[in-house]
Amino acid sequence: MSEIFSRGTLNNTCFVTMASSEGIYSHSDLVLLSDLPIQQMFESPCWSETRFQKTSLDMNNIERSSLFLNVFAKIVACEVESCEIQVTEILTRITDRVFFSRICTLLSTIKEVNEDWFTLLENILKMLRELCSKFPNVAFDSVELCIFMASTITKLMFSNNDDVLNDRLSKMMNDVETIRRSITDKAVQVEIEGREKKRDTCMRKPSIDFRKIPILPTRDDIFYEPFQVKEMWKASYENLDQYLDVHFRQIRAHSFTQLRSGIYDYIRTKSLNANSVRLYRNVRIVSKETCSDGTLYEIQLEERLLSHIKFERNRPLVYGSILCMSPDDFDTLYFAVVENANHDQINTDCTLKIKIRQEQGESEIPMELPLTMMESTVNFELHRHVLASLQNIYEEDLPFRRYMVEGLKNIHPPLYLQDNTDIEYDMTPMISNSKIFKKRSRKTTKDCRRYKVHSEHWPSAEELHLDESQYKAFQCALTREFVMIRGPPGTGKTHVGLIIAKTLLHNRIHWMNERKINENIPSSKNCVQKTRYIGETSSAMLIVSKTNNGLDQFIEGILKFLDPENIDHWKSKFVRVGSKCTNSINEALSLKHKRKHMSSLKMKETGCYDLLSKSKETIGKIKWMLKKSLENVFGEKILMNWVEEVKTLRENSIEFDMLEWLGIDEKSLRQSVSKDYEQSEVESAEKDLESETVGCENEEYVTDTEAESINCDIYIDDEDYKTCDKFEEIGASLELIVDSILENNEFDEKFSSLLKERANKAKTNIRRGDIMTQTEVEKSIEKPWKIPLVQRWRMYRYFLHQLRQKAINLLHEEEIEYAKLQAKCAREKQMVIDYEILSHSAIIAMTTAGAVRYQDVLNEIGPKIIIVVEAAEILEAHIIPILNSFCEHLILIGDHSRLEMKSSGIELHRKHYIDSSLFERMINLGVPYVSLNRQHRMRPDISQLLRPVYGRELIDNDNVLEYEHVLGIEKNVYFVSHSAEEYKMGDTQTFLNDHEAMYIECLTRYLLKQGYTAKQITIITPYSGQMNLIQNRLSSDDFKGIRISILDKYQGEENDIVILSLVRCNTEGNIGFLDKEKRVCMALSRSRIGLYVIGNFDLLRKFSHKCKLWQQVIKMMENNEALGKGLPLFCRNHKLTRMLAVHSEDFDKVPEGGCLQKCSFILKCGHVCNLHCHPRDPNHTEITCQEQCSSYCEKGHKCSKRCHFPHDCQCGREVKKCLPCDHKLMMACHINPEYVTCKFQVNRKLKCGHTGVMLCFENPLQYKCDVTVQRILECGHQMVVSCHDDKEHFKCKKIVLRTLPCEHKILLECHVDVNKYDCKQMIVKTLQCKHEAEVPCHLNVLSFKCMEDVTEKRSDKYKPKLSFTYYLTGKRSDIEYKCEHFYTRKCHELPSQFQLLNPCKEQIKKNLECGHIIAIACHQQCEPNRCKTQVMTTFRCHHKNIIVPCYQRNIAKCRSVCGKLCEAGYTCQQVCHYPDLCSYMVRVKSDAK
Repeated sequence: MSEIFSRGTLNNTCFVTMASSEGIYSHSDLVLLSDLPIQQMFESPCWSETRFQKTSLDMNNIERSSLFLNVFAKIVACEVESCEIQVTEILTRITDRVFFSRICTLLSTIKEVNEDWFTLLENILKMLRELCSKFPNVAFDSVELCIFMASTITKLMFSNNDDVLNDRLSKMMNDVETIRRSITDKAVQVEIEGREKKRDTCMRKPSIDFRKIPILPTRDDIFYEPFQVKEMWKASYENLDQYLDVHFRQIRAHSFTQLRSGIYDYIRTKSLNANSVRLYRNVRIVSKETCSDGTLYEIQLEERLLSHIKFERNRPLVYGSILCMSPDDFDTLYFAVVENANHDQINTDCTLKIKIRQEQGESEIPMELPLTMMESTVNFELHRHVLASLQNIYEEDLPFRRYMVEGLKNIHPPLYLQDNTDIEYDMTPMISNSKIFKKRSRKTTKDCRRYKVHSEHWPSAEELHLDESQYKAFQCALTREFVMIRGPPGTGKTHVGLIIAKTLLHNRIHWMNERKINENIPSSKNCVQKTRYIGETSSAMLIVSKTNNGLDQFIEGILKFLDPENIDHWKSKFVRVGSKCTNSINEALSLKHKRKHMSSLKMKETGCYDLLSKSKETIGKIKWMLKKSLENVFGEKILMNWVEEVKTLRENSIEFDMLEWLGIDEKSLRQSVSKDYEQSEVESAEKDLESETVGCENEEYVTDTEAESINCDIYIDDEDYKTCDKFEEIGASLELIVDSILENNEFDEKFSSLLKERANKAKTNIRRGDIMTQTEVEKSIEKPWKIPLVQRWRMYRYFLHQLRQKAINLLHEEEIEYAKLQAKCAREKQMVIDYEILSHSAIIAMTTAGAVRYQDVLNEIGPKIIIVVEAAEILEAHIIPILNSFCEHLILIGDHSRLEMKSSGIELHRKHYIDSSLFERMINLGVPYVSLNRQHRMRPDISQLLRPVYGRELIDNDNVLEYEHVLGIEKNVYFVSHSAEEYKMGDTQTFLNDHEAMYIECLTRYLLKQGYTAKQITIITPYSGQMNLIQNRLSSDDFKGIRISILDKYQGEENDIVILSLVRCNTEGNIGFLDKEKRVCMALSRSRIGLYVIGNFDLLRKFSHKCKLWQQVIKMMENNEALGKGLPLFCRNHKLTRMLAVHSEDFDKVPEGGCLQKCSFILKCGHVCNLHCHPRDPNHTEITCQEQCSSYCEKGHKCSKRCHFPHDCQCGREVKKCLPCDHKLMMACHINPEYVTCKFQVNRKLKCGHTGVMLCFENPLQYKCDVTVQRILECGHQMVVSCHDDKEHFKCKKIVLRTLPCEHKILLECHVDVNKYDCKQMIVKTLQCKHEAEVPCHLNVLSFKCMEDVTEKRSDKYKPKLSFTYYLTGKRSDIEYKCEHFYTRKCHELPSQFQLLNPCKEQIKKNLECGHIIAIACHQQCEPNRCKTQVMTTFRCHHKNIIVPCYQRNIAKCRSVCGKLCEAGYTCQQVCHYPDLCSYMVRVKSDAK
């Protein structure tokens, strides 16, 4: 090999010396080189690297350049080891940006397509493909060439009308895009691999058990390809775990594919162009807090971003959205979900709360650094529920495994029909089209038409009002447990589904647990426990749909066959789960609406509610203390629990008294006021006292806003627990101290006044803002009695400040905890309420998303029949969680040729079929299904557009042949083609087209003027931006009622006339959504009598690479002369008048829907109709005359109105008229002044003597005088009241000290009757049971429940007559048992009742009949117990024994495969059937006979 290489090198060297002067290769040289194998080419005398390099510099000749690129591609593809060095050297010398730019220059000279250019393009592709595959580092520079080449091919396709050439160019375009994407991905991968080397990480290993994989993504999930799971598109699965594993990994990869692509895009360009993710820069973490299930972080967005976030349109940052955060351009990744995003709060302070997932051993997210955050638009919250459900499904949880997992094709009858072959269904309502759910009557059932389900005797298709295919689907749906009904558009899928539902509901006695459903839901007066009922399901019917619109349509169909006279009965048994009802009728059936009627349902107190009650009480006590801290003086016993300095003060002086220290105890107040009283006659003392008082009044008050807010009485209402909102007095009340001094009436008024002034001064001292510093307190604390009184108050205020600060912090923490507990309790209550509603419902309807979220409740309710509409549009993984273990009948209805599910990644879909449905997979697997083939919706002109998809299986029913033609338009189906370009809206990825929006506005107005109603017209478009644009243009009342919808949301719906706006029109050849056949098929099948499509059909014809339907449809429309640049219109009144509407302005030629001729019809008023020709209302019964009225009134005024025949003119000219009260007023000429109310203001004397200002028409005798006067009430107090107030009925609200009958004193309003007032002061009373308890003074001890614990021995007298198991299973146990254990109860609880409700649960040992000893609760000793000790079976067959629980030893059956050989050599594959003979043996013997 070395010799060959040396010889080749020598020859090349010689040739270079000889041929260097010859310049570039000629055409013949390149032909020779291209024919030689690569190794011989390098050894050929003709070969020269220098000459080859020079040839690469000359790209002017097409043929030579094409040959050169062919040779170059062969060199790149070389795999001979001996030539490896030469190939590398050639690539190094030739491939650079300049080389690729020369090829771009050559491509720019292409004007038209010919074979030479095709050859050149193919050789360029060949070169790029080999470079990308073997030398990706070299290929990085060719990205611009790929982009330019794609642009060139697009231009060639636009300029060419040859379909064959366009097909070749289209395939070439796909290849170029594939190469470009591959080069770009590899560039990102190089960056990622470089990062991974720095991190020195090991290659990850796949998780063996999918149940242990975290639901949120990890760093490996982003930077490594998802693990390849086995594709099961047309195959069955080995077992359930493999089935769940595949779907778990697919859905999990799907949930973060957009995030992965967005991060790759960001790493490559440091920006974001995709619309599948959103980018937020400079995000900062504000705070974090720990909650019960993780750590919450509060993050803050940049304020400038708010103007770009469209919360209403794009719905960013919603609950459950998945986020990826990084401080270093997504090298370090932190994954989170949005926990609490209030959009109003985001708009206010840019903050929201998230929950971050942190891997074990990973550093905590840096709180001080700015972060880059990326949000995925995938509905991760739905995927989270699905993934969690898949991880918790085991062997016995999933029904229909034989079809879904094993792929078996023999469909069994529903389980509820298998045990009874004589079941009969009543078909009367289906045959007679009568209602079901009627009121029960005493009528006989002789007229009922019953048919055995397991028989061939059924009512005919005509009797059931079905066609033959629908009839077959109906029979299969009632007799098979796993049903698939496939129906092309218009074949009546919904109709058949409703007939099936009606039949099953009418015969619900055979499968539904009506006793459970008809139970009374607990009323609001009753308590409901959080624990659920055991072992009993409702066996309801569950209806599931992908969309809210599809679900509501099906519900409306069900409501039509339910008896309206019995609405009160069935309305309570029908519930629609979900908040997005599309009509008001279904809103009344919604779970949200039903919750309102159960909102007052009382919950039996649980631990959560106990904690909530205690938390509320704590909050109330803290608020009460804070309020009283500014009113009363707190003693040392209160303060020492909050302030360390007060503890020191108490230690220094054991008998320290705070009131005495501050001089406000009774003794100190008496002495100080007595001195003031003695000196009261001295004027100087009075002045000093006055100035001191004034100074005190002007002193600084506490103005702390926190204190003001805390003092507000905020109480949180909750009816599920009770707590006392009134608390006992805290601290010393200065008012009570004053009242205590004055209660014996020893002092005169002057002394009382001075005493109250002293008390007010002390109260003012509490609120002053001047407090001691901590340093001053430390100096004075050791000798508190030696500091002046002013300094004592300053120190007290320091103590008070410390207490309030700590209390405010504690209050804040307690309120946060209360909010969390309140939310938790609300969730618990809502789940219990939802369970109560759903478990008592016969029909439950919900979307897929709702069913996945409510899967836990559904598993407990156990719907027995599940009907899935739009089944072909629902991911298989989303169906799995809905199938509870009690389900015995599954009916799937859909059309897998219509709109597919949305997948977040095209590549993921291609590899894993992520957008496949259970419906579609089962059909591809060969599981039996029924297909509907007769369409009842579209006229033949429209249905023919679907023939390329459905072929001959789609048959037109007779009714579609009788449709009338569309009025005013020559064609019932027409495609209007244009070349007006699209544009993008802002930074979004949605597209708009003004031309189409204006054209549709005019066309819609034209159709309305033909007499069509707004409800007969629907406008659909694939883009939300175009939908909004059309809605804005059609916002006037003229278009009210017209449905304008996005294409995806109009599935399953239809209308008489559909206008379709395709939007896309560009020079890049990009048609987006329109290149998907299922979406196009759905769009073309929505109308009944008329379909009008506006778009660029030249673009669609040439660039619909994947959707070949467009090319077939366009050709069909051209053959029918139903495609053109304008819509052909005609005048219905003047048949020969024709008009072609190419632009929206052309509709101006038909202003009233006819033509430009004048109508000239003579109206009843005598005027002539001045409108243009109009086909609508030819008899002019609705059209009003627009001429000016020429009549005059009695006073000679000419009428200024338009013709108002046959009504009077009623002259509106303003004139001055005199009213009966002599006031003059301006009014309309036709108004009679005698009936006008005069509203001039006048002064009149009232009966009380005061003067009142009132309106002229008001009666002074009934006028209420508002003048304020001072009156003495019956109690002797003076009050300022309004003159009209009656003092006898006026309640005096002055606060006075009153003595209650119990001799307690309290401050009350004067009008309160003390004999009827309940004293709330807490005192100790002796109860009936001799225990003592602290209770409110007014409480009667006979009604008080003693809460003391009492422990005593159980008595046989109160032993439960029925065992605890009886209440669960209904089985009695007559065996007596003895119990001598002790129990503890509350004193107020009756021993008999307590023992009956709380059987003894002490653990005892019991000897079973099998000889084993088990530990059981004492009350279960007389009940039959199952021994669960593991033992070996004793099978009598030839198979191995297995380990089972002891109670199954004698009943367990061998499940091994028989395995015996018959005489003919067959192996028996049945489950062990000992001692019966193998069926193969029996069959062979019988054949031998």
